[in-house]
Amino acid sequence: MLRPIHKPTPGDKLLCAEWKPDGQRPSFEPVTETIASERWQTLVHLRLDNGETLTCTAGHPLMMAEGWRDAALVKRGGKLLLSGGETAPVLKPQRSARRPSPRC
Repeated sequence: MLRPIHKPTPGDKLLCAEWKPDGQRPSFEPVTETIASERWQTLVHLRLDNGETLTCTAGHPLMMAEGWRDAALVKRGGKLLLSGGETAPVLKPQRSARRPSPRC
């Protein structure tokens, strides 16, 4: 199940694909730092066939069934790799703009 990660904190675990000598495989890795942007961002919204929607910035790498893809390049029918090795086909990719995050 996907959950929002708009405010991850160090120590949270996220699904990542790390490089291993025998190839890439997904694993849950801890967040070590977060970065807030001070500029406008293009957001990519991927509606999946399981009813969930994933939102991230354009340029964010996503692990698809065929390998890493820039979120902005994911097309309808692409298969997002989920935890447990399952995949979810993308039904409808969309884009929007987001203002910079206010500084604390």
